[in-house]
Parts: sequence; structure tokens; C-alpha cells
Amino acid sequence: MALALSKATPEEIVTFYETRYQSATRREVRSGGLFVQGDVLHLILANYWSPTDYRADFIITDTQADRLTPMASLTKYSGHLDFEPHSAKWERPAGDFERFFQRDSRELAILYKQLPPYPLGEATPQPVAVP
Repeated sequence: MALALSKATPEEIVTFYETRYQSATRREVRSGGLFVQGDVLHLILANYWSPTDYRADFIITDTQADRLTPMASLTKYSGHLDFEPHSAKWERPAGDFERFFQRDSRELAILYKQLPPYPLGEATPQPVAVP
């Protein structure tokens, strides 16, 4: 993803898509996108192991297959994202009007320049989905 972000223009979103099979006809999808805006890295988790039926990819329908639209949620997401260290999380200031509306729990904003560099081979900070 770092390589893709380094090649992306400011107008582009880097998307990701991962699937794992649960049975011969069932699979789960983890997908979403990342983009940088100034000093903030935005992570949008559209699907966190959302169930799907892979046969839908082979049936002609009015909608595209889920692998072609990684930013589209397949199921309702009921968790929230968190990040360690908490000091690197960026919270958008909320005005009086915005406080009445719930923020999107699928998006995480990280002040990536505040993160210390990690030598190769060591564990790096990871976003965590909390059910």
C-alpha cells in the first residue's frame, strides 16, 4: 500500500480488496481505501470480513461484482476503527450542527508524520476494527 500511495496523485484513492473462502459457495471480503490529504492519512474500511456469495460474480446483474467496487459496503458495519498510538489519531473538529449527526465509524484519520519510523522486521502500528 505504501508503494501505491507514493504513486497516487492527490486526487486518487488507493483501494484494497481481500477475500477468504468459508465454503465452496461462501466467502468474506475485507476492502476499502486510503488517501492522503495534507498531513493526514485517511483509511476507509468498507468491509471487514463481510459475507458474500461468490456466485454473484458470475451472474449478469445490474450491479458490478464486489471486487470491482472495493469502496462499496456489502453489509452494515457495526464496529468502529481505532489506532495505536492514540496520539496519532486526528479528529475532525465538530461544530454544533455536526454533533447531532453520528460520524462515520468506518473512517480513520491518522497524523502519519507523527508516527516514529519502524525498522524493517518490527511490528508496525495497525488499524484495529472493534466489534
